[in-house]
Amino acid sequence: MTVLKRITPWQWALIVLLFILAGYLRFAHLTEQGFLYWDEGMYMNEAKFYSSLWDHKSYVIDKFMRGLGPEHLIDTIDGWPSSAVKPLHGLMIFFFSFVIGLHDYTGQVFSAVCALACLWLLFVLIARYSSVPHALITLLILAVSPYHIMFSRATFPEMDSALFYYASLLLYFKTLPVENARKRTLFAAGMLFGCTLVTNYRWFILIPSFALFDLINTPGVFKTGKFSFVKRMFFLGSGLASVVAVIDLPYVLVKQTMTLPIEFSSYHTQAVYYVSDIFMKLRTLTLRPLYFNILLESNGYLLICCLGLGTLALLLKKDKTPFERSMLVLFYYVFIGISIVEKGYFARNYSIVYPAAAFIMAYGVRSFIQCCFKRAAVRNAVLGTLVIAILIRGSVAAQPFVHIRSGYREARDYLASVGGKNCLATTNSVFEFYFGRNVADHFYAHNDYFLRDMERKPFSHIVVDYVQFLVHQGGVIELYDYLRTHRKPVKIIANPMGDRLPVVLESARHCDHPGDTYSRLMNDPHTREIRIYSTEGLVEELKGHNT
Repeated sequence: MTVLKRITPWQWALIVLLFILAGYLRFAHLTEQGFLYWDEGMYMNEAKFYSSLWDHKSYVIDKFMRGLGPEHLIDTIDGWPSSAVKPLHGLMIFFFSFVIGLHDYTGQVFSAVCALACLWLLFVLIARYSSVPHALITLLILAVSPYHIMFSRATFPEMDSALFYYASLLLYFKTLPVENARKRTLFAAGMLFGCTLVTNYRWFILIPSFALFDLINTPGVFKTGKFSFVKRMFFLGSGLASVVAVIDLPYVLVKQTMTLPIEFSSYHTQAVYYVSDIFMKLRTLTLRPLYFNILLESNGYLLICCLGLGTLALLLKKDKTPFERSMLVLFYYVFIGISIVEKGYFARNYSIVYPAAAFIMAYGVRSFIQCCFKRAAVRNAVLGTLVIAILIRGSVAAQPFVHIRSGYREARDYLASVGGKNCLATTNSVFEFYFGRNVADHFYAHNDYFLRDMERKPFSHIVVDYVQFLVHQGGVIELYDYLRTHRKPVKIIANPMGDRLPVVLESARHCDHPGDTYSRLMNDPHTREIRIYSTEGLVEELKGHNT
């Protein structure tokens, strides 16, 4: 019997209601939201680059055939080339723009679509390899999870990479037991995992995950035979390598005919650099579980207790399915691994294993009820109470995300109204998307850089988004100090993220040290503002100040 045929009418009704609620919390007012993070502008500028290439494809092909370098395209092609190690993400947003156009909300709508698709995929996975009631509870937890909703409503590559990874798991579990496996299924699972990596390089830590799953689920895994461990990993690895090769193909072809700037580095070159950089910074093996701070969310200790109970119940269960064993290993392997390698930095690092955590929590809910209450009527009453509590508290906690509005749009409109499109902005990715390439730039540590930029191209306004700028730059700079002390802004706009900024931008390392620059920023009222300053007379003031 297939999964869908095992679902009863009342379960279908609950599924529909949960997806309606999940859809509302992810799509409501989304086109009115605007950019919330610096990175969103970066990914949208990559999509804009592809869109500009498409719009000027005849011109680009002509220049390419004539062997002219990228410098001849600068004045024509807008946006940013895919210089990040997440090239597939920007490309998919570009393809999605054919459906709804290219706007500041295109990537956010794309993430919300991927989030709902991932919820359905997870439901099918859990219903098939565990049980339908267990899948329903997991769906409930994720549907109203403020943490999950936060990333579902952002242009970040969290939801599409998670969708690719769990799709690869769907194919992988079809190859268990190994005697029923097919080469093409393993290869396809590897391709989907390859899509995960080229959508978000951060998941390099998941590369050993399939090997771990094989080790815990396949007796005699190293036996020689049709589908030995080595052969299975070969087909999975071949699928992964084929995706990386395809992503790198345009780079290889273009490099044959012209000299490329550093922005056009291949994916594998960038991935090796970023991954090696992470390990180069690895000094001590320290666990810093920032994840538990965000895991608590609106339902706090209830879910954290369910996580513990679910872990214990799965460990003690004798007849665990391969999927149940794998989800337990996946969550704790990634949680511990990222806590060590990344020191717990940034909530985004854990997003791909949040569904696995929700699965374990759901198992804890069921185990608690089954162990503590023998009568069916009492079990149903307790379960109903827990469901209502999770739904209400999760929905209430998610409301700020539904109603949040970007301050960047207000800044854009103000600049346009005063003829200030030619601006220097700390969040340059956002304003380059709005006003075109090279209308905005980075701040630098010393005022001399700003004076040099003003001589090259005089900017009429400076836009300072304090917290996002300072988190990226790593501290206070001269120009920031001068503006804050000596200049009155022409416009002050509330920072759109408000109290959620620490969740996205702050790391556990900074939480440990109250005197750290970042910790001070989180308590500074200016970090809740976007300020616009006029540059009129500023060059002369700074020259006098420097002397």
